[in-house]
Amino acid sequence: MNPMFASRAKRVLAPLTFAGVAFATSACSTTQLAASSTVGIIGKAWPAIERYEDPDLAEEAIPASIATMDGLLEIRPKDTELRLMVARALGSYGFGFMEDHMEAALANDDDKGSEHFRKRAAIAYGRCRDLALGNLTLWEDEGGGAQAQMKKGLAAWTEYLKKFDDAEKVVPTLFWGAYCWGRYVGVNRDDMNALADLPYASALADRVLALDPSYYGYAPHALRGGLLGTVPAQLGGKPVEAKKEFEASISATHGKNLMYLVIEAQIVAVALQDRTLYQKLLNTTLSAPVNIDPDQVLVNQLAKRRAERYLAQTDQLFAPEEPPAAATAPAATPPAPAPTHAH
Repeated sequence: MNPMFASRAKRVLAPLTFAGVAFATSACSTTQLAASSTVGIIGKAWPAIERYEDPDLAEEAIPASIATMDGLLEIRPKDTELRLMVARALGSYGFGFMEDHMEAALANDDDKGSEHFRKRAAIAYGRCRDLALGNLTLWEDEGGGAQAQMKKGLAAWTEYLKKFDDAEKVVPTLFWGAYCWGRYVGVNRDDMNALADLPYASALADRVLALDPSYYGYAPHALRGGLLGTVPAQLGGKPVEAKKEFEASISATHGKNLMYLVIEAQIVAVALQDRTLYQKLLNTTLSAPVNIDPDQVLVNQLAKRRAERYLAQTDQLFAPEEPPAAATAPAATPPAPAPTHAH
């Protein structure tokens, strides 16, 4: 190549090359900015779905939201707020709908349908848990992060969790991680590997309770109650303590989250074989107005749906009521003696 031409070409191509790099960088920045803005909008919009009165509409809407957020995760994989939003959506969808369909199928002796929804719930809970644990590693990767600390045993895991003390920052992630982990164990009770993880999920729940028991409508109390009550008594379950935790959540929220009542009935009343408590909690749920809390209309609608089904299963879950003892007939009063008349 002619040296003069080559020199001229370099002078022309250099600015073009720089412009190309600058354009690519600008495009990347623009994409990140747009993604960040969208994440903020979704986060502020999420409470709207909790006011839905139509559960079927919510069930159709949530997967689209999850798909949108998953797309954003491709762009911002280390965005802990976005990861939390996806985790929360997955946990809510798994419990509100997949487990509900699983239970309904079981009630109708549809084993195939029940297994289908059980697997879907497990997938949602597993991914929710992994996203939350991933957040912990992003915040504190010392020693390999969350997964590595768990492999060292429960003591190391509990010590690792003490590193998270900024309640405002970490409690939502800790809560949804513990919640989904606990639900995952619940729908995989036949899996010994899943059951072996329960102490780790419980340690996570205990950390949440220690940092902020009032989070999400005093949900940490109900979470701990669920973990204490789900396990059979012979394996360390503590239904009496679980009852205290549920009652703490119900009292603090003035009974406005009807799902607390329903889950206490399902877990605690059944474990204690307290038919009266079971029926009282479910009937209270069914008689309460759905908008007893306008910000929890959806969860209260879902609670009513469960309560109706659970109430119909009462005789399957409890021993038959003993008929009242026959009342002993009072002894017959002997007739009064006939009056005697003096003659």
